[in-house]
Amino acid sequence: MKKSLILFLILFFFLNQPLESLEIKNVAKINNKAITNLDLYYGIKLIEIFHKRIINKSESRVILNQLIELEIKESETSLYNIGYNEDVIIAETNKRLKLLNFENLDISLEDKKILKNRLINNLKIEYKWNRLIVILYANKLSINTNEINEISKDKNFDEKEKERLIEIEKNKKIQIFSKMHFNKIKKKYYIQY
Repeated sequence: MKKSLILFLILFFFLNQPLESLEIKNVAKINNKAITNLDLYYGIKLIEIFHKRIINKSESRVILNQLIELEIKESETSLYNIGYNEDVIIAETNKRLKLLNFENLDISLEDKKILKNRLINNLKIEYKWNRLIVILYANKLSINTNEINEISKDKNFDEKEKERLIEIEKNKKIQIFSKMHFNKIKKKYYIQY
């Protein structure tokens, strides 16, 4: 009888507690698409796992802005009907999960599944965005081959190292045009916090 009373009181106490933590609320809207507190929670979790540190409250605004940026990039790549290479996404996902020793993380199986799906989605968006930038700015992404040849010669690079240097220089240019293009198109989206 005493155990039943204690159990009843414990259940009564927990059932009467507000379930605010389970309530899903919009934290931002981009045009008609919402980013919820749950999206932000998993965005923060993903960053914490990759950076192996706890994200403080002031940094959550930065992560929210990253989620907004991803949403805008997804909308833009959809407008241009940009696709992605599934094999590249799978390979990159597996590479990143292996580096993190993801399977051995001390989080629930459900959270692992959600986080893995969010990582895959983020990679797809970034892959499509980079393809869009290459398509839009193809004529401006050329590399000064004379400069590459000179650097390669000075540092005695073999062909493989030279190709890597070219890839690094192309990626730098893609990042520059990516930021420029994003800042240009961001203005056409209505962002509400």
